[in-house]
Amino acid sequence: MRSRRALNFLESIRVIVTPNIIRVLLGHYYRCICSHYPAIFMTFNIENETLLRHLPDSEKFRVLIACLIAATHKSYHDPGWRMIAKVCRSWVGELAISIIEIHNASSVEALILLLIYELSDPDRGIWDLLNFVTRISLELGYHRIEGISKGIVSDVDLLVDSQELRDSKKLQLMDSLY
Repeated sequence: MRSRRALNFLESIRVIVTPNIIRVLLGHYYRCICSHYPAIFMTFNIENETLLRHLPDSEKFRVLIACLIAATHKSYHDPGWRMIAKVCRSWVGELAISIIEIHNASSVEALILLLIYELSDPDRGIWDLLNFVTRISLELGYHRIEGISKGIVSDVDLLVDSQELRDSKKLQLMDSLY
């Protein structure tokens, strides 16, 4: 009974993350954060009115983590964004578990995005998270990609070959991790 109440409470609080709030936060993320940490490969249609509940979990996670990072960043100057950040953080935490346990490129991306968030909200420690994402990256062989030591990150949109595209994404992940 208590867990049902907790779920109802979370659902009622999540209502404050409206499509308009999402557009504002994604716009802020792309203006202020993405240029420093290019870890998200999916381009979000900021004008899209798609509700989060209709998105697959991996896309929902990307939208929410970008909103979380942006809301935390905005809360430095306007404390009103802290509540949105807290709601996004609890939602992201639920989604992250299933994405991270797979140990693939999406896991690395999710962990890097969580690291970026942890850098923006320094109340928590990042060392265990950094160790975990580094270990998964090494297991997946991301350290062996040509061009990684040069720090070269190719433009994903210009690549045609799917192997080159995967390598470019890996380069971007490693560049963000570095």
